[in-house]
Amino acid sequence: MLIKRYPKKKKQKQASVPKQDPASINIPLKLTIEENKKYIQEYLDYTSDLGERWLTFNGKKALLMYFIPLMDSVKLNEHVIKLMLLEKEGDPKEVIQIGSVNESQDLHEIITLLCRGGAILFLEDTPILYVIDATLPASREVSQAIDEKVVRGSHEGFVENLDKNINLMRQRFLDGSLIVKYLEVGTISRTRVAVLYLKGISNPEYYEEVFRRLESIDVDAVESGSIIEEALENSPFSPFPQPLNTERPDRVMGNLLEGRIAIMTAGNSSTIVAPSCFFTFYQSPEDYNTRSLYGSFFRLLRIFSFFVAISLPALYIATISFHYELIPVDLILTVKSNHSYQ
Repeated sequence: MLIKRYPKKKKQKQASVPKQDPASINIPLKLTIEENKKYIQEYLDYTSDLGERWLTFNGKKALLMYFIPLMDSVKLNEHVIKLMLLEKEGDPKEVIQIGSVNESQDLHEIITLLCRGGAILFLEDTPILYVIDATLPASREVSQAIDEKVVRGSHEGFVENLDKNINLMRQRFLDGSLIVKYLEVGTISRTRVAVLYLKGISNPEYYEEVFRRLESIDVDAVESGSIIEEALENSPFSPFPQPLNTERPDRVMGNLLEGRIAIMTAGNSSTIVAPSCFFTFYQSPEDYNTRSLYGSFFRLLRIFSFFVAISLPALYIATISFHYELIPVDLILTVKSNHSYQ
């Protein structure tokens, strides 16, 4: 069996003082726009990159708040501000012609959505507000994988945008078998993490164990995928890699079809595949783009070369130094003479 079952860790590290998740605290909207604006500005310590725009809509004052570096100014002006100035009245969800307009009544949820690139629309004497998706894409386009280039097959590689990476995987599973589950890691960064598995193929014990370990991570921020990788390791002091990292969608697809679980992290172009075993690391991206006979042959050749590389030098030293009677005398004299000149 090539897939190693995930053993549960015997001891689960617990935080001495449990932290309260800010998102679990519901703060209702204030009575006026000015009070809501003041609360957000104080919460964000009057950060300089927070923009605002006052408007009049439905005969009432309206306020747009957004982070300037995260906002697509063309989309915001053409599909939000311009239409609100022309229409003057109506339902904001019908007037604003943009991807999605959601409603919220929780100030902490609003701040989280604001930090993710949403524009917040306050209307005077309205008990709800509107979250407008006008985010400026900040990731590079899909390109060739840098570390795993191949001659044949797909040349697509993952990027730092989580939604684009999941899009690449969705295009490869059109029957609805690909299941994606989101969770957030990091009390400050609130980094989005996606767990991917195939319904009916992946073992439920695998992804339940992955969820358990990810939910137990207690850190302020996820700077890189190594924090996620450490949570999935069974032997933290082992010098050998345990989960597999890859930048290729076709390689992730192959591992998903074998029953493994893929973990993607926002801001990271590498995908973690778990659980992995010894033979997983001897598979090359080229194996998925060649005939099965050739792929199996080269995989066996790599494994054979590994054992030759670690055993042949030791066998050579042992034979020349201690068991020279096993080889012809002329060959011994030749080898010894070469050593003497060195």
